[in-house]
Amino acid sequence: MKDFISRIRHLCRRAAVLALLAVLMTVLLAGCAESASGPTKDDAGAYVKAVLDLMCLGEYDQSVNLADVERGKEKETRDAMIDSVLSSIVAETSMNEEQAVQLREYLAKAFTACRYSIKNVTSTEENEYDVTVSIEPLRIFRGVSEAIEAKTEELKGNPEDLISISEEEKVTILYDTLIEKLNENLIDPQYAEAEEVVVHYGLIDEENSLYGIDEDAGALLGKKLFSAEDS
Repeated sequence: MKDFISRIRHLCRRAAVLALLAVLMTVLLAGCAESASGPTKDDAGAYVKAVLDLMCLGEYDQSVNLADVERGKEKETRDAMIDSVLSSIVAETSMNEEQAVQLREYLAKAFTACRYSIKNVTSTEENEYDVTVSIEPLRIFRGVSEAIEAKTEELKGNPEDLISISEEEKVTILYDTLIEKLNENLIDPQYAEAEEVVVHYGLIDEENSLYGIDEDAGALLGKKLFSAEDS
């Protein structure tokens, strides 16, 4: 049972990382609308916030120039990103189609509930900056272990029913319990103590003079959006 819970916790947190990397695949070479002298501190901060906004909200400050995101289709871009992430997760689980749909709806709501803000931008060298992002990790796993364990004990308390159902059906029941609890936690979302993450904004494509953050920075941000705590 602990292995099941640990696996789900890993997959859900990995979803945030995969989502941010999916966004970066779209906007990696965009940078911000630079002046002739190159990007400013404001450009760097606005770009990082736009990346997070696009993933979490499906919208962003239109003063920021993100590549391959057509104006008016920001939500479609986000939806496509979530679909891609979901496919990766479902491929590693035994969720049925209905549960996959429910998980997709959950991820969309969970990303919307994420909290983050740009705290500081410092120049590191000409036209490059370190951007400090404050993130309050969303405690999506609050009470999940207890809910899964309670359902397991409930099944054990009915030996005849337990014998009559297959292992696949048992896992389906646990996934139903998991998704129900995850959604319940979003009714009154709670957050862990804010953490600060520093990512580097700089030249990504020298040939085209384009700026952004790299995949390592995206993974660093994604790992912090959801808390691993379950108490």
